[in-house]
Amino acid sequence: MAIEFTFRITKDEIHVRDKGTGFDRTFANRVGVDAKRGIIVSLGEPEDAAKARLGTWYLEHANEVRFCTLFDAKGADLYFEIRVLEYLTRMLHGQSQASRRFKHMAAKLANAFDYVLEVPGYEAFPEARRHALEESIQAHMRLRKLAVNGNEVQIPRSRRQAEHWLRRLFVWVVPVAATMVGYVTVPPPILENRLYLFFYLMAIALVFYYSGRVLWMLCARQLVPPTYRLRMLQGLRHRLPPIDRFLARILWGTRET
Repeated sequence: MAIEFTFRITKDEIHVRDKGTGFDRTFANRVGVDAKRGIIVSLGEPEDAAKARLGTWYLEHANEVRFCTLFDAKGADLYFEIRVLEYLTRMLHGQSQASRRFKHMAAKLANAFDYVLEVPGYEAFPEARRHALEESIQAHMRLRKLAVNGNEVQIPRSRRQAEHWLRRLFVWVVPVAATMVGYVTVPPPILENRLYLFFYLMAIALVFYYSGRVLWMLCARQLVPPTYRLRMLQGLRHRLPPIDRFLARILWGTRET
């Protein structure tokens, strides 16, 4: 029931394909990014065309926009590489669901998406660079299997699944359940005052949320590599709030990347 998506990436092109549906798209490996705002302003578009399309916005932010080629050996733009892959993944999922709704739904429920990357020269990339990219892809794409140039490189699925469910339990289920219990057992004097009740329940939720976060982070330390942990902590925001940055430094000895 697995669905396979293929990404062939060279210094000139980014090619995405879903063999099962025949979906096939190619983009020039040229991306316009605004690092200050963390956004992508163009993909696969010549610089002059992108500047013309952006018009006055580009003129106002020209000093903050740069055009680059992604997926090279240096990996200086890992953040934007993942953003591009997220965009292409949404595109692939959209066409897959439209073409084969039931198979796509079944694959989504089971996380049965296989990602195949073809990157010429990838084996010569620095090891840290390869691991950071592979772990970031697994963290954000929720895939079953990841293969690069024919070699499976994913973290064992059982460990990723264990981390996923522990995070759900400690960070979401337990705080919600604790807040509900707190509401049912709230002392009458607090229940009679809405403001007191709000702060009472908020305190319960925050205590159990961050206690659960600490428990999850301690468990995750034994299950998955540092880069993967940081990606899961960052979530789709791709950044860490100060308290999460502090916890990551204290519990994992790692810093935001």
